[in-house]
Amino acid sequence: MVTDSSPVKDYYPVDFETDLNGKLQEWEAVVLIPFIDEVAPSVLISMIVVVLMVVVVVIVTISS
Repeated sequence: MVTDSSPVKDYYPVDFETDLNGKLQEWEAVVLIPFIDEVAPSVLISMIVVVLMVVVVVIVTISS
C-alpha cells in the first residue's frame, strides 16, 4: 500500500486534512480522504483482486 508502485498508494495518504465538524478534540475529527466511488476503475480492480487473494488464502488455510 505504501510503495511507490502501489496502485492504491494515493488513497492512503500519509498527510491528510481533517474536519473537526464542531468537535473539540483532534481525535474526534473526520479524516478527509477520497471515497471509494472516486477511485479510478483500474485501482478498484486491483483492490478487489487483493481482497479475493486474501479470501482464497483464508479458505485454503481453514480447509487444510
